[in-house]
Amino acid sequence: MTTLEPVLGYIASPSYSGSTLLTFLLGTHPGISTVGELKGRLYGSLQVPERCSCGSSVAACPFWNQVAQRVRQRGLPCELTDLGTYFHAPGRPLLDRLLRARVRGRGFEALRGAAIDLVPGGRDELQRLLERNRVLGEVVCELQGGPVLLDSSKDAVRLRFMLDAKLWDVRVIHLLRDGRGTANSFVKRDRFPMQRAARRWRSAHESFARVTAPLPAGRVHCLRYEDLAADPGKALRGVLAFLGLEPEGARFDFKQREHHVFGNPMRLRDSSEIVLDESWRHELQPSELETFERIAGDLNRRFGYGAEPPP
Repeated sequence: MTTLEPVLGYIASPSYSGSTLLTFLLGTHPGISTVGELKGRLYGSLQVPERCSCGSSVAACPFWNQVAQRVRQRGLPCELTDLGTYFHAPGRPLLDRLLRARVRGRGFEALRGAAIDLVPGGRDELQRLLERNRVLGEVVCELQGGPVLLDSSKDAVRLRFMLDAKLWDVRVIHLLRDGRGTANSFVKRDRFPMQRAARRWRSAHESFARVTAPLPAGRVHCLRYEDLAADPGKALRGVLAFLGLEPEGARFDFKQREHHVFGNPMRLRDSSEIVLDESWRHELQPSELETFERIAGDLNRRFGYGAEPPP
């Protein structure tokens, strides 16, 4: 694909699907620059995480202070408590709802765009947010040296805005994981009942499907978490080729390199061991499996995962 726009690899997946692991592995390649979730937010929070994956606090991290300094040199404000890259509008309830509403069908998305235009200053605010993302991504690439920016924000609305902006050559990495595994993580870590967990998993994938449906096949690369864990080398070669990079260069001992990644708590662990997590097979109760099957089993099978109960 020939383009003058910088390449942006965007990981599309529900939370707890292996995106942080994939980010760490891809981030070892010299052609990739990444801070993980470029939106600067964790799920369920509007705050920038206090700790960087390098082990330092974000406020004291030399890398993040360099980022802030360079962004300010470009004439934009940058506070390490709020990177300004999350698509929302605090203090402006209507615009905030329009920016953050989940992706629905084409009709709703057309109405979203029209409504943003009708809100006084709405389109200007959206352009300001896009510019903040463009500049921050540019600075990250300057500091880390890789021409390809990787964003693991996993937010379908964000992906839609970034595609529409045409500021980047966006290439979508659709990361799949057996929905029962993802739902089990929602149950354990977020205390979701299975009904809510299954709906969250299904809704995330349906939202990404709506956003990516108009894209040519060559703009979306599907990767299964289970395949990544079983054969990281093969999985990474496929993703790197998709991003236009030579397959050599990525390393599996990703903790041996300094990184500054926002993502789930896995980013703070010392080990770089890659272990397939299928704990759902012995942790989920039969009633929970039945609930998941009723709500999301058909979509899970469409992705190639069976409906069989754990042995």
